[in-house]
Amino acid sequence: MTHRPPQRGFSVIELMVTIAIAALLMTLAMPYFGKTTTQAYERRVKQQMVQDFAWARGAAGAADQKSLDATLSSGTPTVTWKVNADCTWTTQISGTTNAAHTTTTTPTTMVCAPAASGGLAVGTWYTLTPTGFVTNSAGSPVSGTLVITGTTQTFQLQLLYSGSMLETHAVSGVDS
Repeated sequence: MTHRPPQRGFSVIELMVTIAIAALLMTLAMPYFGKTTTQAYERRVKQQMVQDFAWARGAAGAADQKSLDATLSSGTPTVTWKVNADCTWTTQISGTTNAAHTTTTTPTTMVCAPAASGGLAVGTWYTLTPTGFVTNSAGSPVSGTLVITGTTQTFQLQLLYSGSMLETHAVSGVDS
């Protein structure tokens, strides 16, 4: 009689059961990962908008527009900024779009709108002054709230008379 050494490893049945359990767990976890990815994308869009606005505000105080964009001639910059209803925005220096601080890719899951009271108008050009204030086409200082609504969360951005933009309210779980 030959002596067999004890078998090592897993049987095919054990491997199939393990794979089935792992597949079941992945199936249950996939909606959570999709929602998390969407939330991260929506936060990134909002953060990029705030950063580009802050850059535009700082650029308005530059002594020479050539320091902001080498393709422009020397002179004092006029910086304008506009956000659209599809949550794209444009930053211009003396009428020339600054591509580095402009987004033309529409975030398909997001909508920008003025708040019900004291809202910041979308589709309107605002001028950023060298002293940091934001004015409308009449030259009057502007303040207001912009509401950004995504599929998983809503943000409110407050533009103060001082020219600062703050996130004043975020609501998570819009569709949950």
